Amino acid sequence: MYIDSLNILVINGFDKNIKVVLSDGLKNINDKDVTTISIAGMGGILISDILKGKKKYLKGKRLILSPHRDSDIVRKTLHELNFKIVDEDVLQDKNDKYYTFIIAVEGTDSVYSSNDYKLGKKLINKKYKDDELIKFLNHLINKNKN
Repeated sequence: MYIDSLNILVINGFDKNIKVVLSDGLKNINDKDVTTISIAGMGGILISDILKGKKKYLKGKRLILSPHRDSDIVRKTLHELNFKIVDEDVLQDKNDKYYTFIIAVEGTDSVYSSNDYKLGKKLINKKYKDDELIKFLNHLINKNKN
């Protein structure tokens, strides 16, 4: 995966602006020039643990997170770490699996209800809800009924 990511950057000419780092969480990340951190492809509990383990390093960073599950835990952790969720989106792959994307920056967010944490306040409040988002929200609502 690391080599694939690096090759994609080089082929598309992004290797001058984006640095791909293979690391256990954020342990090997100490570059002061880093402005954005992307963590994806794992569960929300692990993403939250990674963020909590390097919370001092997160200061001033923009976070792009894509938990495969437990997005509510990621949202709560972001608030605990004094991050504001500025946007969220969802994509559905060809196998009907949904992927949530959360973008956060340092700051104080509005108050979230338990449903806001579960469903994603930014998703719920999107002015334009395409069919994919409506299907995803219905999927989450039905999942949380059980």
